[in-house]
Amino acid sequence: MIVEVENDVDSCVTALLCSRAVTGSRLHAIYLLNRETHSQAALRNINRIARMGKFNLSVIEITTLFRNIMRELPMIRRGRPPGDASTRKSIALDFLSKLKMSILHYYSDTYQQMVCSSVNRSDFVLSGSTTWGDYAGDLHPLLSIYKTQVDMVARLLRVGFMIGPMTSFVTRLSPDLKASHYEIDPILLGVEKGWRDEDIAQDMGADLQTVQLARDLLQSSRRKRDSAVSEWLEIGSSSAED
Repeated sequence: MIVEVENDVDSCVTALLCSRAVTGSRLHAIYLLNRETHSQAALRNINRIARMGKFNLSVIEITTLFRNIMRELPMIRRGRPPGDASTRKSIALDFLSKLKMSILHYYSDTYQQMVCSSVNRSDFVLSGSTTWGDYAGDLHPLLSIYKTQVDMVARLLRVGFMIGPMTSFVTRLSPDLKASHYEIDPILLGVEKGWRDEDIAQDMGADLQTVQLARDLLQSSRRKRDSAVSEWLEIGSSSAED
C-alpha cells in the first residue's frame, strides 16, 4: 500500500491506520518534498510518524519537476492567461496536487500496490480537496469521518502534536464563512441528517447565518463531488427541497 505523508494530521493518521491494518512492512509512505513549503521541522515530524508506524518512508523532491512542467507547458491561446496572480497561483496549486497523485499512481503501477488517500469528510463535502487530486486514490480511510473526528483519532494514536489550533478558520472555503471545524462539522452533520437550518442552529448553539452559509457552500460545491468516489457518500437535501 502507498500513501503520501505530509506535515499534517490527516496524512499522518491515515499512514498510522494503514500501518495497523496491513502492518508497517507492507506500507510505503512517500513524502513529496517541495522546497517552497518544506521545512526541517516537517521532516522531523514525518520521520517520527514513520518510526511510530514502523513503515518504510521515501523522500522524493519534486520542486524542479513541478517548475519544469509549469515552464514547458505552452499557452494554447495568444496573450496572457486570464485571471490575476492569485487565480494563477490557485490553478498552479491545484495542478501540483494532481501531479502528486499522478506520481503516487506511477509507483502504484510500478510496484502493484494500492494508493491510499487522506481526505476527510469535511474537506470532501466542502470541496476543500482538489478534484482528481487529493482524493483520486484507491482507498479512503478518512472519508467517512469529519475533521474533528480525525483529531480525536490522532489523540488516540498519540499524535496530538500534529493537531493544529482548535480555532483554525476555514476562510479558504469562503470569505464569508469564518468558523472553525469544531463549529462547522456539527452543522454539516445536521445538514446531512436533513434537519432544518433553524433546528441545527438551536441544537448546535450556532448562528443561523453561519448554518445557512455552510449549507449554501455545501450545495454549491456539489458539482466537484459528482464523481465515482461520491456515489456512496450522499449528503442530506436542503430545507428548500424538504
